[in-house]
Amino acid sequence: MTEQRSLSQPTGKKINELDAELSKEDPDRTVVQVKLELISKTYEKVDSRDHTVLQIVNREGTDEEQEEEITVISDYEEHYTIFWISLIQ
Repeated sequence: MTEQRSLSQPTGKKINELDAELSKEDPDRTVVQVKLELISKTYEKVDSRDHTVLQIVNREGTDEEQEEEITVISDYEEHYTIFWISLIQ
């Protein structure tokens, strides 16, 4: 989970920068596309690591640890999905 947090902090910064760009009267399309791509790549890394961690927890962890990891993964997926939906509205 530490790796996920280390990835989610820069992602939050990228999201804030993207929000700032989108709030401009005339957003720079290139900046927006670059930020979107970077955010997407970071999410892919987090998703891959989440599944690796979940496999380990399922194999070696307690039921409580499994539930905790599933909750963390679900929360991050929800945050990411809300972000993308807010962009297309």
